[in-house]
Amino acid sequence: MATTREQTKAAREAKLDELHERLTGAVEQLVSGEDWTRALAFAAHFRTRSFSNTLLIWEQHQGAYEAGLVPEPFSSYVAGYQQWQGLGRQVQKGQPGYQILAPVTDRFATATPADAESWRRLGKGEKPRPGEVVRTRMVGVRSAYVWDASQTTGDPMPEPPAPRLLEGDAPASGYTIPYVSTWAARVDGKEPVEVVKATGERVRKTALAVLDRLDTTQVADGTPPGLDRDVAHRGAPGLTRPTPQQAAPLPDAGARPVPVVEGRGL
Repeated sequence: MATTREQTKAAREAKLDELHERLTGAVEQLVSGEDWTRALAFAAHFRTRSFSNTLLIWEQHQGAYEAGLVPEPFSSYVAGYQQWQGLGRQVQKGQPGYQILAPVTDRFATATPADAESWRRLGKGEKPRPGEVVRTRMVGVRSAYVWDASQTTGDPMPEPPAPRLLEGDAPASGYTIPYVSTWAARVDGKEPVEVVKATGERVRKTALAVLDRLDTTQVADGTPPGLDRDVAHRGAPGLTRPTPQQAAPLPDAGARPVPVVEGRGL
């Protein structure tokens, strides 16, 4: 039994290593300002996903397009296998999924939620004690697969919203995104790939914060209409909402650290 568990763990780690290498290769392609422009334009259509996962979807979809497996060079909506089934669509036979990073969560309990040191991790099948609050927290990552809408068949997909472009002239700007070789490599103690990933993620979060304040029609964010990605339901992922108590995050400030895979942010 121990051997089987060790083999399963080794296989999981091997998948993560392969995925990390793929992500590193995608990041290393961001050399010029034009490369960044294309990457951020693509990321704008998947702004609810991390910059790392956006790059992974972009790179794998390009490969599928070049292989003649998808009709368009840019992905539209992506979701997991069962998520597509829950939306009345089925992944076509022979269509490869796009490998991305997905969170691994676990349950924590405490009778004093305000005390960050009081949270304890629940074992498998363990129930909380009377009066305890149970919340979930990300403790690691795993590999998962998503498919583009063009790789599925079934119920028609609604047309994505078409925002109206603002009229007028934008202020002139001479700013361009500098080359990776001239700025990311200069950060002491950091690998250039990690600097680029962190920069892309900050841009994504900043843009998302701005867009969330607008009341205008926005382009789709890569999530199929009708799918709630914030829900993690084993039987039908993203289709059933848990209770707020189950979904609430643990306090971050001063919280007891839990193991998280370094360098593989979601």
